[in-house]
Amino acid sequence: MNFQSFGFLAFFVASLLLTLLAARRSQRLAEWSMLLCSFGAYFYLEPKAALLMLLSSFVTFCAVRFFEWAPRRERVYALAVGWQMAVLVWFKYMNFILSTAEQETVTHSFIPLGISFFTFQQIWYLKECYEGKFTRVEGRQFLLVSFFYPTVSSGPILRPTSVLPQLGTTAFHPSWEDAGAGLYAIAMGLGKKVLLADNMAQFVNKGWEYLDALTVTESWCVILGYTLQLYFDFSGYCDIATGFARCMGIHLPRNFDSPYRAVSLNQFWKRWHMTLTTFLRECVYFPLGGNRKGTLRTYLNLCIVFLVSGLWHGAGWTFLVWGALHGVVMVIERIIGEETLKKIPRRLRRAITFVLVNITWVFFRAPDMAAAWQMLKTACGLPIYLPAQWLGADMLATEQRALVYLFPWMEEIWGSAIVLCFLVVGTVVAMLPHNCQRRCEHFYPTWQKTALTAALLTLSLLSFTGVSTFLYVNF
Repeated sequence: MNFQSFGFLAFFVASLLLTLLAARRSQRLAEWSMLLCSFGAYFYLEPKAALLMLLSSFVTFCAVRFFEWAPRRERVYALAVGWQMAVLVWFKYMNFILSTAEQETVTHSFIPLGISFFTFQQIWYLKECYEGKFTRVEGRQFLLVSFFYPTVSSGPILRPTSVLPQLGTTAFHPSWEDAGAGLYAIAMGLGKKVLLADNMAQFVNKGWEYLDALTVTESWCVILGYTLQLYFDFSGYCDIATGFARCMGIHLPRNFDSPYRAVSLNQFWKRWHMTLTTFLRECVYFPLGGNRKGTLRTYLNLCIVFLVSGLWHGAGWTFLVWGALHGVVMVIERIIGEETLKKIPRRLRRAITFVLVNITWVFFRAPDMAAAWQMLKTACGLPIYLPAQWLGADMLATEQRALVYLFPWMEEIWGSAIVLCFLVVGTVVAMLPHNCQRRCEHFYPTWQKTALTAALLTLSLLSFTGVSTFLYVNF
């Protein structure tokens, strides 16, 4: 869903007021109100996908009911999980499978919005209820969390125990602290997306489009630019979703914790897309045996988990290679051992991890393997110069014209300077020790936060024209 539009903000305000007014009558009415708003918004965007996911939700809900009395619960559980996976594979991976098998048949032309997040969330609910860690809830509450519009398209992936217990207690009864934290998170998320991620996307996309024209420095600008763009885009989405939910009195789980400050890849995955990491650990790694079946099996399980992670993000060889690289590095870190790694200076470990993450993101962004190898080959060359003017020549055109009018000499350096400026500012912001979601957990309003919120909201709203959709909507 395109959060960064005036239409969506109007929908948010209307749905929020409607639900909060309904909550004054009864909690049940408030839940129905938000459910209708959420499902209605999804149905408006993708009617066929909405009906398909409604059917999948019905399968999950019925399976959980069967757990209470069915004599062969494991069969019901297997069938329900099998249904969810079959729907995901058919709509997201079948074309890739057929193309890999050199079949020209195209099974369908669309992928339901947010199907990857939706499927993992359904499986998590099935697993928790099957194992007795969570009891079933009313149908409206289950559907509300399944189609909750701040999270349905790009997460975070909601564990049953993270949000469902809030329904009937704090949900739809926000405090003033919730309202302040919500607006602060929305402002920070919009700032990340509109002011940083989308501006970086301009030179990143241009660099990938003109791959043959890149020099060593320009290739590294594009690589680092995408690393920062992806972080600000996805964490910006999660900040906005957190803010929307917080204004309703709902606390979403933290999904980012300054991941680029990680000192190892293992720590990186404890800080990046944290709900996906938790899901893969509990629903894939542990069922495979975790580290309980010997060293070699542990290494194999790690590689499988990251191959699943790569495939979950996209149906393509580049995503599989990206996942495989992360799995191999995680195994290498296990072999070296944590105590040995600690002997390396912390700043050096952080720098090495950051470079490794940058390199692996190349495969994540590349349209195909040939383009990925070409980008990395260029990045390893010599000599090193300042980035060329053409890379950022079209960025911030209005500001550029005003500055060139006052300072004509800036026209000759604008493209190079603006790219380097965004990379420096973006890196500094990404390396801050406490990001927005952590600060919102124990939010205390100050005049500095109020001024920052007002400034970011104003600048973001003025920059809505031409803003692109969120990257993780594609995954």
